[in-house]
Amino acid sequence: MTTMIVWMMLTPAYADDPEPEPADTTSPYEQMSLADLLNAPVTTATRNERSVAEAPATVYLVTEDMIRYRGYETLIDVLRDIPEIQIGLRTTEETGAWVTMRGISGNDQFLVLRDGLRADSPTGQTDALLQLWSLFDVKRIEIILGPASALYGADAFAGIINVISKDGSDMQGAAITGSYGMFNTTHDSVMWGDNFGDIGVSVAVQAYHSDDPFFPKYYPKDYAKYFDYRETGKLNLFGTPADAPNLPWSMPYDVGTVHAKANIYDLDISYFGGYERFVPAWSSAVDETVHSDKGDFYRIFRDQFLAHHRYETLGEHPISFDTTIGRTSDWFDPQSGYNNIFTNYERSYKYSYGTDVTTQEALTFSISKAVTLTTGFSYDVLSGLPKTQDLLAPYDPQKPTDSQGQFYENTTIPVQFYPIEDKLIGGTGQLQVQPVPWMEITVGSRYDQSRRYGSTVNPRGSVVLHPADPLTFKLPYGEAFLAPTLFASYQHYGTYYCNAPGDCDGGFFHVPTLDLQPEKLRTGEFLTTIEWTRDVLTSVSAYYTHLTNQFDFEGGDTTGSFLGIPDVELQTGINRGSLTAYGGTLKTEAHVHAGAVDLRFDAAYTYTNGDIEGDVVKNALSNAAPHTVKAGVGFLLNRLSITPRLVYASKLYTTQSNIVPATSLLNVAVRYENLFGSVKAPIDLYATATNVLNQRYYAPPAIDLGGGDTMPIIPQDPFRVNGGITLKF
Repeated sequence: MTTMIVWMMLTPAYADDPEPEPADTTSPYEQMSLADLLNAPVTTATRNERSVAEAPATVYLVTEDMIRYRGYETLIDVLRDIPEIQIGLRTTEETGAWVTMRGISGNDQFLVLRDGLRADSPTGQTDALLQLWSLFDVKRIEIILGPASALYGADAFAGIINVISKDGSDMQGAAITGSYGMFNTTHDSVMWGDNFGDIGVSVAVQAYHSDDPFFPKYYPKDYAKYFDYRETGKLNLFGTPADAPNLPWSMPYDVGTVHAKANIYDLDISYFGGYERFVPAWSSAVDETVHSDKGDFYRIFRDQFLAHHRYETLGEHPISFDTTIGRTSDWFDPQSGYNNIFTNYERSYKYSYGTDVTTQEALTFSISKAVTLTTGFSYDVLSGLPKTQDLLAPYDPQKPTDSQGQFYENTTIPVQFYPIEDKLIGGTGQLQVQPVPWMEITVGSRYDQSRRYGSTVNPRGSVVLHPADPLTFKLPYGEAFLAPTLFASYQHYGTYYCNAPGDCDGGFFHVPTLDLQPEKLRTGEFLTTIEWTRDVLTSVSAYYTHLTNQFDFEGGDTTGSFLGIPDVELQTGINRGSLTAYGGTLKTEAHVHAGAVDLRFDAAYTYTNGDIEGDVVKNALSNAAPHTVKAGVGFLLNRLSITPRLVYASKLYTTQSNIVPATSLLNVAVRYENLFGSVKAPIDLYATATNVLNQRYYAPPAIDLGGGDTMPIIPQDPFRVNGGITLKF
């Protein structure tokens, strides 16, 4: 009897009513209404299909057409135009772009998926999201703002981004693209895909190179000490001028990737491999590093294997089983290394490797048309060697760590290495219930267990209301955790102060912190969307986030003994303090289609505020401008498209009270498709210009510790333009 009552409660009388008409997302982009885009299906927010309007979260869908017409080349290009997200370029030594999402700063504060599988570094090496995440073979991008650990576990913290690539059925042929731009920038790609009955195959390859701007030319005051260095050959060594390799500025950026997919009935198999090479000195204090790839560089490799199988039963109440097996690895070229203040301006070497092997199983049960149950588990084995101390010779990957024969400079003390292995297990459950036609309730939670940091439980809940045709309300709440990465827990660098070999007294070292605990985040949101017509929309959103157990640094001003050498300044990681962030967005969109002319307009104003509180200091959010405006117009006439987009950010203060001035950034994309009207081999031309007004603008440093190791504010790119051609056949 109890079972019957529960079944009746979960199966409302209207459950067999006719389904609403699906969104028309197969029409040409210029004919798609804004309502069609709002009703387009997404899967990332719930792991089952819901429309953008119905998904129990703040969702942004970026389609292949948007990518093409707006001239997006990388994931950072996309995120720059998303409300409540702010971007800084080259704001750390090792990361070419830095993301702040709803006031929470860092590329490790959100989770990035490639075709549904997490694709971040197993060791925690920060991903720049630039050309390694090129969009030339991407079908769509689903961006979720807010916590998602209840579904995805660790690191689905401030948000989640799912980059979904094309397969053979999407490509149906080949495309070759070549481009050239300022600063000797080239970007070339080839992709091919097709279907053979129930089997689809695709391959996509790209190569990117740029010399990047000579920043001392565009920001001479900020780089005045660079000119002094080139004249004298000396840099700052802890307050004393010291000889350094006198090398001309050379900061190239190179990327190469290959992505192959096979779709065999219900089995999807894919492989991604790539590398990026750069100089890890982007934000370094000008007088404390050598800005040349002849003196130092990083080359980082990454690959990922993914196999996914989906089985779905037939009948009125289908059950689907999704099985995923994946392996993600990254590793340094052993020749990678620094030449800066911590290496006494001598060539040093770094090494790191990591592997994450994952098995995931998810079950989705449609109990009725009004009730869906999703449950699943994951098991990961994580192993690796976090980034090493500066080494005097290249690391030999063929030897175990205890046989490397590496010593700290001017000592006979063996370098400490910290290889690590961790096992993670997680289980999740989610129930979606529609008690009445105009309401859907989502509740769920996930349990995660790690050998390194223990266990966490992260619930979520949401109510989506559609009381009348023009109105939709969403009320999501979620919790998430950010696991301490191998990099955060085990990073190790520094130097001894030595008068001569064997005569050392003092020094500075950042030492591993093995007891770091996860950060914890709780977010409540409100979102309403008004469909004035099918082509005029307005949305209003607000959020409040509280983050505890923040990762921070402690020490550097106190001394102790390290490996037998006294009076060493020691710095460690620590959990302390909290962050509060709150704000909201007002956004409006309009679409006009008249004959051969198609116009799309969007504008969003975002307010962001909050504070960071520790045991000593309390600061406003230092990586998020309080006021931002993002707007754009898309003009399409037959085969010609012109899309200008504007990003305005108000003045902000860094934690060291340096002022980042307000700025307005204008980017423009122009495209002409099928130049000669060919059916068999169409040719497309395009050009993309960034910072069209050639502003001298800045971003806050991503890590602002006040120690003088980074520039106080970070100069950003001057005007850049590139153009290209695509041949399809």
